[in-house]
Amino acid sequence: MRILFSALYAFAITLGAIYMPAVAGEYGSASTQMNAQATVLPSSEEELKALHEQHLRELRRIGRQCSAGGPDVVIGGPCVIADMEAFIASGASPELKAFHNALSREGKYDQNRSWALVKQRLKAQGMLKE
Repeated sequence: MRILFSALYAFAITLGAIYMPAVAGEYGSASTQMNAQATVLPSSEEELKALHEQHLRELRRIGRQCSAGGPDVVIGGPCVIADMEAFIASGASPELKAFHNALSREGKYDQNRSWALVKQRLKAQGMLKE
């Protein structure tokens, strides 16, 4: 039994040594990603508000699809989160991706979020000037 655990441990270490540098190189650091996003996001309030409205439309569309399975589906639950992340990864513009990533975790999946709260967050992050 001890040999089996030792072998599994060695395999896990080897796999981590091979896989993690590839992942780190692919995704980069969080600060690098945030700097790249800041350059993609528009700077005008009107353009940011348009992205906010586009993001909400997609979020509500996904929410309707998820709730078509029955009344037990939680708004902002796993179905909504998974489908929204899949849409952002595959079908969203770079600007919409950057906007999505600039939102708080709760804000990303809140179908009733207000523009005022989003605007406040963007200002706090320095992505929207006064």
